[in-house]
Amino acid sequence: MTNVTYAYFKSKDEEQAFLMTGSDIGFTKWDNELKEALLRAPLTFRQYKVFDAIHRLTIDWNKQCAHIENTRIGKMTAIHHTHVSKVRKELENMNMIFKHNNEVSINQNYHEWSFNKSLAKPANKVKPKQLIVRKR
Repeated sequence: MTNVTYAYFKSKDEEQAFLMTGSDIGFTKWDNELKEALLRAPLTFRQYKVFDAIHRLTIDWNKQCAHIENTRIGKMTAIHHTHVSKVRKELENMNMIFKHNNEVSINQNYHEWSFNKSLAKPANKVKPKQLIVRKR
């Protein structure tokens, strides 16, 4: 009769994987309150993607603000850079992002974000009752 014991020793790779931080293994940093406010915000999909890209390039890299070109956001989000420019202006008007000189930053005080009640433009209030056709 023999007694056998198995000894398991971790490799150095397994020990290093345990010690890695979130950013080393592919996680992003999100403030929970900011993420919940973003989920409640009435944004279009493009606005959400551009905001997320700006967040990744600033807060995820421990920066308050960064010089980010529209072409870089376009490559990250698969949105044409002209549309990225339009969406950035929309996000600025909603006070979700700030533009300082050539740098952009996220407004983390989500209570300051402002949204329009509707995205559609209101119709003309004055409507003609009758169309007048003139003969020539």
